[in-house]
Amino acid sequence: MNQEELISVAAEAIDKRPFLPKKHYHLCHSNGHLCCLPKKHTDDPHPIFALLTYGDINLGLTPAKWNDVGKKLKKFYKEATPCIQPTVRSKP
Repeated sequence: MNQEELISVAAEAIDKRPFLPKKHYHLCHSNGHLCCLPKKHTDDPHPIFALLTYGDINLGLTPAKWNDVGKKLKKFYKEATPCIQPTVRSKP
């Protein structure tokens, strides 16, 4: 996948985040999927691509933040085992 496609998958993950009264989320790879979850959803180490405030999510990420997310995702999926693909977790 190219960087633009990865950004699109990241945007989908953010849209499918659980609606919880949390101020801070992160975009991460957890349980085999790209997710946007509350920042303390687990104590297990896992890849994190962006820290997001509730404001970031509601107002939208800046082009620079999207670019940074896209670069991190591209690097992760390029270096990850070929069987890991950027899939989005279903909405809970």
